[in-house]
Amino acid sequence: MPTLLAGRAPGNPPTNSGVRPETSHPTYARARAVGRLWTGLGRSLLPCSSATDSVQRLGKLATGRASSARSTVPRELLYGYWWGHESLCVGDAETVRTLASEYAMVQACTTIGDLREAEPRLTMVPLPADLEELQDEPDETPWDWQEDGLGVGDGDWPAMPTSLALDRLDEQARLALLSIDGVGSVTTVFNGDYLYIPAEAEQALIGSLTALGYSLNRDDSLFDWGRD
Repeated sequence: MPTLLAGRAPGNPPTNSGVRPETSHPTYARARAVGRLWTGLGRSLLPCSSATDSVQRLGKLATGRASSARSTVPRELLYGYWWGHESLCVGDAETVRTLASEYAMVQACTTIGDLREAEPRLTMVPLPADLEELQDEPDETPWDWQEDGLGVGDGDWPAMPTSLALDRLDEQARLALLSIDGVGSVTTVFNGDYLYIPAEAEQALIGSLTALGYSLNRDDSLFDWGRD
């Protein structure tokens, strides 16, 4: 619970000699107000020595409940090996599964009509085609993602799965990974940065992230986004 600041609140008259100083202090007044609120709601607090103690106890109860709620939130990570960088990859499970599914959806398209059907279903993966430029093409026009996909030749599409650890993990997890021997951030000329994690660092990866409360499962297939 936020700390109650000492001092006179704006608009409050200065304490005069006829009033007990502690009862005119804003901390005391706020504590009394909180106490009256809980009394009116028919709630009870554990015995305490003062109204200020009640506020502190209430704050601890609220903090404990919030911490308990946070601890029940699933924190699942998926990791796997990607041959493109000869590196392990890791990302939050929901993101990894969504990317794998959507890349597979686009890579399965063989006509412009397929692309038009897939486009509104994509939530994370950009379509490697400009449907406005293709608006005059009939649905049956052939399309192949490796030959016709925008950005494929430059390595921009699909994205690098090794970049997930930098883009999707929180700072604490990133720092834990960077503390492992052999792990480091790599900058490419055209495609941005990625995190290189040598295959032999698998156990260190698992240990460092499980220590932070994550659960990990390996599935290499979810990081193979169709590059041959």
